[in-house]
Amino acid sequence: MLKSSLAAVEGAGRRARGVFCKSVIAASLLACSTLASALGLGEITLHSALNQPLNAEIQLLETGGLSNEDVVARLASPEAFAKAGIERVFFLNDLRFTPVLRGDRGVIRVVSTKPVTEPYLSFLVQLARPNGDLLHEYTVLLDPATSPQGLAATRSRNTQRSTASAQESRMPVAPPAAVQGKHYTVANGDTLNGIASRLQGPGNKVSASQLADGIRLLNPQAFAAGAGSALKVGQDLLLPDSAVLPSAAAPAASPEASSPKPAELQRT
Repeated sequence: MLKSSLAAVEGAGRRARGVFCKSVIAASLLACSTLASALGLGEITLHSALNQPLNAEIQLLETGGLSNEDVVARLASPEAFAKAGIERVFFLNDLRFTPVLRGDRGVIRVVSTKPVTEPYLSFLVQLARPNGDLLHEYTVLLDPATSPQGLAATRSRNTQRSTASAQESRMPVAPPAAVQGKHYTVANGDTLNGIASRLQGPGNKVSASQLADGIRLLNPQAFAAGAGSALKVGQDLLLPDSAVLPSAAAPAASPEASSPKPAELQRT
């Protein structure tokens, strides 16, 4: 009788310990999921210059309690780029995203093996979260390594110190001349780079990237996020004098509204 009672007590103890362990595991998983749900993306800091491999860091927000394995960031899918109105240039396939967390601070290191040959680069980052992935657009402006801004970025890369992003450190640039009154109406599916390439014309000494910069400076109101590369459909763009209009009239705006942006799309 005594042995039976002791066996019953031991069995109850084992069951209680099993329930307790399962509760602890469930609570741990819930806590990790809650922390990951609050995870966000902040500003980008550039550590490289034009014609150098990209080296940048994206600030991670609300990383307390998470490890490197809990953070998954990648280049967004072609479908996400299309919905956001951002051109997914082939160079972006070379980007690598690596989370680095130390205590309550963390960054996503963004690097490439190939040099960046265009003065600005726009890309869309996808951050995995339990309550829905976060999409954040980043645009960086790269100065030549011989300029003060480019030298500062290179020094920052070599010493691993944080500096202001190239977009913040770049000196203000005056809009290009636009006295000839050339205009272009944004159609559905148009991108800034695509328009600039079509308006470059044969033998034009002005590059497509310079034309794109000129269009951006002359028409800040035409962009969905002010400084982003997503154009608003139907906007009448004032073009730089260096633009070469095709013989046919500029395409009219599509009556269809532009594709809606994801609810969690952010732009920097």
